[in-house]
Amino acid sequence: MCRVAVVVVAFVVCAWLSGCGPTEPPLYPVSGSVKFRDGKPAAGATVEFAIQHDGKTVNARGVVNEAGAYQLKTVLDGKEKDGALAGSHKVIVVSASASSSPGPQPAPVPVRYAEYGNSGLTFEVKPGAANDYPITVERK
Repeated sequence: MCRVAVVVVAFVVCAWLSGCGPTEPPLYPVSGSVKFRDGKPAAGATVEFAIQHDGKTVNARGVVNEAGAYQLKTVLDGKEKDGALAGSHKVIVVSASASSSPGPQPAPVPVRYAEYGNSGLTFEVKPGAANDYPITVERK
């Protein structure tokens, strides 16, 4: 009987020390592409998904690579993690900032895509789904 009590007490203390507080919500992989209507990638642009969670806006972001692909990451408790929260997200696409480096500059995305109220973009992130969202934007 004494051993059982020690095991129970050890379990309770261990659970208490590990922080039985709120847990992080699960994230789900989200990827896709951002291309202009002519098929060229919007390289360097940033895609951002936003959702309301526990009274706060939670954003997931990804940078569009040279091929036009992006993968979202979300910052939770100060740590960047792959994926986005499940649910309906408003989406924006923001142009890459111009750089002073030589070579071709990224094509600008029209400013309307950088505003949640004007972008016209929404996507549903689903648990266990392929969450692959291609986005086509106009050229500025």
